[in-house]
Amino acid sequence: MIRATLLLFLVSLVSLRANSTDEVILSVQRCIEQGESFGEVEETLEDLSIADLKSLSATFEKAWLGLEKDYLQSYSNFVSSRFKGPARTENMKRVRELRKNFHAVRQLGEGPMKAKLKEVSMPAMKELRAILMPESKDLLPEAPDELKEKHRLVHGLAEFRDLLQEYAVSVGADDTPGTLKAAEQAIVAKYQDLDRKGLRIIEDNDKIAAKADLPEAERRGIRELNEMRLLIEQNALEIDPKLCDAARGHSQDMAEKGFFAHDSPVPGKKTPSDRARAAGTTGGGENIYMGSPQPEAANKGWFFSPGHHKNMFSPGYRRVGLGQFNRHWTQMFGG
Repeated sequence: MIRATLLLFLVSLVSLRANSTDEVILSVQRCIEQGESFGEVEETLEDLSIADLKSLSATFEKAWLGLEKDYLQSYSNFVSSRFKGPARTENMKRVRELRKNFHAVRQLGEGPMKAKLKEVSMPAMKELRAILMPESKDLLPEAPDELKEKHRLVHGLAEFRDLLQEYAVSVGADDTPGTLKAAEQAIVAKYQDLDRKGLRIIEDNDKIAAKADLPEAERRGIRELNEMRLLIEQNALEIDPKLCDAARGHSQDMAEKGFFAHDSPVPGKKTPSDRARAAGTTGGGENIYMGSPQPEAANKGWFFSPGHHKNMFSPGYRRVGLGQFNRHWTQMFGG
């Protein structure tokens, strides 16, 4: 299938008068069919004149637009079949079961809860993410063989498109493979079955974080927390930049003053509530972590700790702040 489709596409390029482009077309065909890099193609492009390169590029663009459109439509049809009708009914049945299991663990005492967080809660979270927040790359193995072949063809030609543009116009080429992947993910995102209000809060948080100039790592940590909350049908939390300031300050105090505790020796900042008040806001619940500069590591550490886990997924909170200082993290919550 891929050979036939590829040949049809490449034949459409042979309308050029310059026979010197034939070698390029044959090289592209060989590289895509054999899954090789475009080093051989690059060598043939170097031998073409600017006029031939521009002519080949213009002809390629006309053919590319139709092929890309056809592929994305096929991909959209596949994704739709995966998340609509009977498939969606089965998915949502499984989602309800996973959420029930997750929340049942949260009701346990700290002793039995600790083991169940690894045995039940994390596997449930991963499966919920796969169902409700799928990644395009994870769906491809389930696609029909014809679509898999078309995917390989189109992504190979996307790489060639950038190479051709670079030689034909002598400027930095587009990131066509990246654009194609983004288009695939945008199609998949339409079928993310999460609370719309929560998704809007996550979008609004991006604006709040940008306006407050929050560090990128803190933004990632808050987004990951909110995604997990939505997956278990919990409300998303709004970023409170002042809580972030309070959290970051506590992380810095712990790192610089050599303590690791919720009670601080710093005057006026003894308790989480004191620290929130000093930053000009309110807050109560707090998680602290030490060990990695990555927010994902902090969230994972809290996830597997019963008390911290309950804070992360408490339905009583509406606001959140996250603050990092080197390997220290503080997560604060407000009503």
